[in-house]
Amino acid sequence: MTNGLKKGMTLYHANLDATCVTRARILEIRGNDLFLQLEKPVVGKTELRVPKNQMGRHLFFTEEDVAATLETLALRQEYRVYGNRKLEEVYQAFCRKVEVISNKAALLAMLMTNYGFQGFLHYTDISNFEKIMKEGYLYSRIRAEQDGRLAIDGANGSVLRNTCKEYKKYVRFFYRTKTPTLYANEGIKKDNGYPHMPVPVLLLFDEHILFEEKVTFLDGGGGSGLTKSTKCAREAQEFDWDSIFSNSSLSTKNHRNAEFHVYEKVGIDHLKKIIFRSEPEMQLARHLCGDNELYEVDSSKFCCLNNYLTRLEVRGHDGIYIVSGDFNANPNGYSHELKITYENGVKEVCLPLVAYIPAWGRYFFDATNKRPCTVEYAMNGHRCGVWEAED
Repeated sequence: MTNGLKKGMTLYHANLDATCVTRARILEIRGNDLFLQLEKPVVGKTELRVPKNQMGRHLFFTEEDVAATLETLALRQEYRVYGNRKLEEVYQAFCRKVEVISNKAALLAMLMTNYGFQGFLHYTDISNFEKIMKEGYLYSRIRAEQDGRLAIDGANGSVLRNTCKEYKKYVRFFYRTKTPTLYANEGIKKDNGYPHMPVPVLLLFDEHILFEEKVTFLDGGGGSGLTKSTKCAREAQEFDWDSIFSNSSLSTKNHRNAEFHVYEKVGIDHLKKIIFRSEPEMQLARHLCGDNELYEVDSSKFCCLNNYLTRLEVRGHDGIYIVSGDFNANPNGYSHELKITYENGVKEVCLPLVAYIPAWGRYFFDATNKRPCTVEYAMNGHRCGVWEAED
């Protein structure tokens, strides 16, 4: 760092693209102008008058500074002090960015300290999950619809119609589990009625996505006229977070749907956990997408409403292989389908009459005298569990 410009000091003069750099000694300082003697001629001259505000543009304290970026020079007071407008603009932009990051960090610290916040949550059906994992990104609704990425749309149609188009350009996350939205759409319904997310998967994203440049904070659901939104984390700190994380009062229903938005897409490299309600659903994910160290089963993160498969197993005895399992709710009134692949490569589809066996404490699906290697189960046409023989 220098102590200012002085007569006799050596500077470095560079043209705009820094292809010509030469030593320049200060002969005289008169007001805002520097009178320089150049070691090599520039545009045929060995003496130049250059305004002080060209420090950081044409004039530099060291030869190394010539190659420095504007952002680097803007952080150095010894350059900004001479009134280079561009450096000042870059510096002010940097200060605003620091303030934004600081506000976001304060919001994050508050959420973690007061509410045990662990990351941003996105619930999606396992059919969509398969596409997300193969493409490597979670996309906004508009991008997903345009590119045919929504195999299962779990949104409430009326809520969606009341959601502004701008919000649909963003990827939606929740701050908490068991939202009213999930309560309305989770699990396999007897009539497959909408809104419907038959086999939900919880994608837990890390807190780093908070620091993406284009984000929006909502204190309620995006489709509600009661919801307030802001792009400022400092303003978001004033949200009614007690209501957002509440588990009881009906008056906070919209707050419990509070959303966080990231523009257009988020990479799966930000995933912290991939959570399922049951072992068969996790095995289905392995079957579709391969194994992943982020997989875990934790039904407490879901509402566990309607129906789903909680267990699927195959047991062999005296050459007979029995397929059995269990459910979250009574399976009567649902359709059931098994797709069995045997060791010899033969595949078979059957429609079992599921029957509860008290002595087993589970439901009987099917029996066969051929050894299965894979059993896929579907309820009401929705794949919701896989059993695979161990190697």
